[in-house]
Amino acid sequence: MRQVFRYAGIGIGGVLLLIILYIFVPVLLNNIYVQYFGRTLNDIHHPSGSRLLKRVLTVANLGAASNQCDYVAGEFRATKLSKKEVEDFYAPLVNSTLSLTATLTYEIYFADAVDEYQYLDTYTDMLRIYEQRPPSSERVYLFLVVDAHPPGLDFRCH
Repeated sequence: MRQVFRYAGIGIGGVLLLIILYIFVPVLLNNIYVQYFGRTLNDIHHPSGSRLLKRVLTVANLGAASNQCDYVAGEFRATKLSKKEVEDFYAPLVNSTLSLTATLTYEIYFADAVDEYQYLDTYTDMLRIYEQRPPSSERVYLFLVVDAHPPGLDFRCH
């Protein structure tokens, strides 16, 4: 009788282990990849006089009603440049990824226009904070690099 309980325990434990691995391995792999993906920010040139406030990396579904997974690497930056000057500086990057089939996009968001951005999740909250308390009368913006891919089994992407 003890053998039956022993084998049943091993069987049930094995099934539970497989279920846990099935759920958490994709999350772990996406977290590792987004850390690697964040290195792309090191190759981006920013306007002179802008300074880094905060770097963010996440795996999320930025589309309001989509079934995709986005690797997001971004930087909150402050500058004394005008909104137009910042947009013009990043225009070659942003315009190079405007295709509907592009999976890698460069995006820029400004704290003073935060109400226009509905799908940025926690980034919207941070932009609102910077809008209410801008650092030393500088313009705050968020520069994002987003890589979209199929969601797979990561629950954050559905």
